[in-house]
Amino acid sequence: MEVLSKRECEVIEKSIEGNIVKEIADKLCIAFSTADTHIRNAKKKTGARNMSQLVAMYMKANKQLFLSIFFIGLQGFIMFSNPDADFRKTKTSKVRTVKTSRKKIS
Repeated sequence: MEVLSKRECEVIEKSIEGNIVKEIADKLCIAFSTADTHIRNAKKKTGARNMSQLVAMYMKANKQLFLSIFFIGLQGFIMFSNPDADFRKTKTSKVRTVKTSRKKIS
């Protein structure tokens, strides 16, 4: 399997995010035919027969990227279904413990 170019990887990543070729072209500021060519070249280099197989091969080779996209998507889903959810980092307050001496009362 040949190494994919940076742009071919970007196009596949946008596809994984759920974009169609026209949206990919718009987001990457390239022509529709250029985005389509990148996909075609990536399929040829990997031996993928269709876009689903290309995405599956790419995700298998880049598991960390897939997990990041999955969790970002999951976080968005949770925020959409529960608008009160707050995923921002919050400052944790430090609990200060004070040692006291105990006297035995007789």
